[in-house]
Amino acid sequence: MNKELLKRWVKQPPRNPLIQYLRDAEKDIAINYLDHDDLIVDLATEINLSKFINKKIIRLDASKESSDFAKSLNVNSIKEYSYFNPQKPKFTIKDNSVDVIVSLGPFDWHFLNIPETINECRRILKKGGHLIFSVPTRNSSYCSEKNMKKFRYYHLPTLINDVSSWGVIQNLGLIYQPHKYSYLLPNWIQKLFISYCNFKTKNYTKNRKITKAGYAVLDVNFPEYKDYLDKALNSLFRPLKQNGFWKKNHISRGLIFDENLNWCEDKENKNRYAPFTLLGVMNWRKTNDVKIYDSKIQSTLNFYKEYITQGNICKIPSYGLGPLLYAYVVSYSLYKIADYQKLAKQIVTYLESNSKVNTSEDALILIGISEYCKVFHHSAQTLNKWYKFILKKQNKVGLFLFDNPTTKRHQNQMYVCWGLMSAAQVLNKSLKPIEQCLNYTIQNRMLDDGGIIWEDLNFFDKSKLWLLTKVGRKEPYWQFFFECHQTFFANTILNYYLAGGKKNYDSELNKALNWIFGNNKLNKDLVQLSQIGVPMRMIDINGEYRIKRQMFKGTYEIGAYILALNNYIRWFRK
Repeated sequence: MNKELLKRWVKQPPRNPLIQYLRDAEKDIAINYLDHDDLIVDLATEINLSKFINKKIIRLDASKESSDFAKSLNVNSIKEYSYFNPQKPKFTIKDNSVDVIVSLGPFDWHFLNIPETINECRRILKKGGHLIFSVPTRNSSYCSEKNMKKFRYYHLPTLINDVSSWGVIQNLGLIYQPHKYSYLLPNWIQKLFISYCNFKTKNYTKNRKITKAGYAVLDVNFPEYKDYLDKALNSLFRPLKQNGFWKKNHISRGLIFDENLNWCEDKENKNRYAPFTLLGVMNWRKTNDVKIYDSKIQSTLNFYKEYITQGNICKIPSYGLGPLLYAYVVSYSLYKIADYQKLAKQIVTYLESNSKVNTSEDALILIGISEYCKVFHHSAQTLNKWYKFILKKQNKVGLFLFDNPTTKRHQNQMYVCWGLMSAAQVLNKSLKPIEQCLNYTIQNRMLDDGGIIWEDLNFFDKSKLWLLTKVGRKEPYWQFFFECHQTFFANTILNYYLAGGKKNYDSELNKALNWIFGNNKLNKDLVQLSQIGVPMRMIDINGEYRIKRQMFKGTYEIGAYILALNNYIRWFRK
């Protein structure tokens, strides 16, 4: 680490017009990304940036010498000076205390420990705070084998992919850099090109030309999952009249919306969605001593208790019955209401006598049965039988293939994984089958931005379905990205971790969730898009969300969303 170099970095000497254009372009983009931020950390940026920011600034340099030099320059807006070791960064700033961090230049340094720097930035930022940093790309005219030994030059698509594993890119400025030989021109000629360079930079940024930019400025924030979780719970238990999902005495099926995003109740009468929702709700309540929604939770449980005691248990599919059993078992543990234990026993008796695992969705039964076995020390004989039967359905590449025609689809694969993991904890079984399915999903169904496709179709099947879409018989579902598919995948990873899984899927997990909050085709937070506190149901490959027969939000999606956020908070808190 060259301390003299770090000192020179604080105040760089004047250069020719086109090099100054690059510096100004970085600075102008960064300043444009500053909003109403009160406290800013300048992380070792060239000091001229601070002169243009009329805010309170804390300056962090990468050595004592460079910090002392910066202090000697007497920039009025800088109120505090400090320094850190770039190889083992620990900032002398309190947790959750600053609004924004700006760092133009240091991410070029090979000696900067970037993962630890990101962790420190996350630590000191307030909720909603953001990190603005710049990087040179492999398209930079400075990029050469010789210079790559001195500085980092990023393949921008790869960097964007990497960033999506830890944050959400709110803004991306893309800077045009002229050819290296243009710097040899006389200064008066260089000045003639600056307007053109600025035009190209605006064009690159507007049209997101990530493969052409020589430099990039990224504005990244860190999702606050606890806030999203609180909003989702509020939405779920808010009355229908207030664009919530609470209907008199129970959780409703869902909401539908029109072209203008006006929401109203989905009145289709099926006992499928709300019972599934209870899986997420009761998982949250089991691990959080928060009683604010207890009366409505019990009201929903009593609604289904009455429905079942009236002889309607056979009308609830396995998709709802497995999660509903889980809900009654957890509720008995929490509230000690004897009727909930009786209902749980009735459901178990019915399932063990009448149910078979014929479809992927039937695997959700194992979640409820497993919880019942753990809490009431029930025999795991039937659970073990179903577990072994499901394992035989896994093919060589890791997919579970049942008789239902939709068995290969992403959500069905994740349901099977959930059921198997619940059973594996009771039966003390290996998690290798889960790893196989996750690996297949990551390799074949997850895109670079973290979006997960419904199904990876072969050419013949895709051609056949394409023809059916042309005559109005089918929807082009392979072009759809569903928010719930992201949380189904996230829940599989999180349940794998909580079950003792050792393989690291953190990057894929964060990419999947951050897709929901902005790293998607629309570059928008799907929660903000819906305007009701939970994510919009889906978008297609063009970023459209007003899709025929998809303009609704089912409460089962909210249940999976709550489950993912709660398990994420549990795991990373642990």
